[in-house]
Amino acid sequence: MTKDEELEYAFRQRDELLTLVAHEWGAVLMLRKDDDPSDADWPMILCIELHTGKLYYHIHKSRLHMFKHCGVVPNDWDGSDPDERTRRIAEETLW
Repeated sequence: MTKDEELEYAFRQRDELLTLVAHEWGAVLMLRKDDDPSDADWPMILCIELHTGKLYYHIHKSRLHMFKHCGVVPNDWDGSDPDERTRRIAEETLW
């Protein structure tokens, strides 16, 4: 497998899990705020709200169909980064 194929496989696996979590937690999609053309392949952000805060994941355009059960809302990203996302998950799950 090439590096690109490995990356695509990893994102596919992530998104399979995220679609299940999104369904169970009632997640929503948001349009990206920026207009960076280099990120045109990642037009939407999945937002999952936990008790400890919101989690945000960029979704590739080729997998948007996996999230058709999610509503679309205005973007209200709170400025959190991946480290904050990890902290929120850890606090929510008590690990």
